[in-house]
Amino acid sequence: MDSENCSECDQGWYGPKCNYMCSDKCNGECEQYSGNCNVCYQGFFGLQCVDECIYCRDSICNKAGECVLCYVGKFGLFCNNTCFSDCVDNRCNQIDGSCQHEVQCPRNNVTCTECKKSYYGFLCTFECSSTCKGGNCELESGRCEKCESTYYGNFCEKTCSESCAHSQTESVCDPTGKCNNGCIDGFIGDTCTTEAGNQSHDGPEEGTGSSLMIVGAVIGTLGVFVVISLVVVLILKKKGIIWKTQQKTYEDISPEQNQDKPYTKLDETNTTSYEIPDTETRSGMRNEGTDDGVYYNDEKAYYKNVGGRVQMT
Repeated sequence: MDSENCSECDQGWYGPKCNYMCSDKCNGECEQYSGNCNVCYQGFFGLQCVDECIYCRDSICNKAGECVLCYVGKFGLFCNNTCFSDCVDNRCNQIDGSCQHEVQCPRNNVTCTECKKSYYGFLCTFECSSTCKGGNCELESGRCEKCESTYYGNFCEKTCSESCAHSQTESVCDPTGKCNNGCIDGFIGDTCTTEAGNQSHDGPEEGTGSSLMIVGAVIGTLGVFVVISLVVVLILKKKGIIWKTQQKTYEDISPEQNQDKPYTKLDETNTTSYEIPDTETRSGMRNEGTDDGVYYNDEKAYYKNVGGRVQMT
């Protein structure tokens, strides 16, 4: 009957008699007697889903309108508050608005020209190395101006050798790691990493480089000497100065005095090309066999006419 209330409504309807339509923002059914949505479509909230999540990232919020995430620069339950201007890149905590990285400039400049102590970067967002002396470093690069006494390197990230002698007034080592005050007993070298008596150990210690240079110079000199010697020998050999006997003739021995004096007149019919006639006076000549009255020039002895006497030279 019309006077009786419905025990249940079809989906999308509510009321005692199911004669009211649910909000079109309800994602599904609504309560039969109040009309409140059980679930809202994305981007809406409220009892009947008529309010929009306008500040929430991607329009995602719960039924109470609390945002799951905020857009950059916003914070709060409903993301309707703006982050403070001191926050780097305008980022802050979504709940309380505290900066994730706070600009450390003395003034609120867009690009910092000076940072508070121990900070660097164009927005002063980076901390200087803890081993920078006094916490001071370059504004742009972060390089330490000076290091604490036992550290070295651009960012004071390296430790001086434990074998460096300490000082009350200056750093233990310089920016390259060389000990400023020498070594403690038992160690040597620029960085005091070689034990005394073990200088031959590998490492960038003093003396090693010089020794290698000396050895290299000696080897190089010897090599040059050998090459020059070989060249000289080849030249002399080519010119016949060595390893070749130069033949002498009668005319070679005394060319001016003997040009008109023949060495000997050989009887071609009775002598060989190397025989000396019996009519020729001999002195100191070498006999190549039995004394048969014939003497030979063996091509290794040379003769000259001295006062009418043929002598071996």
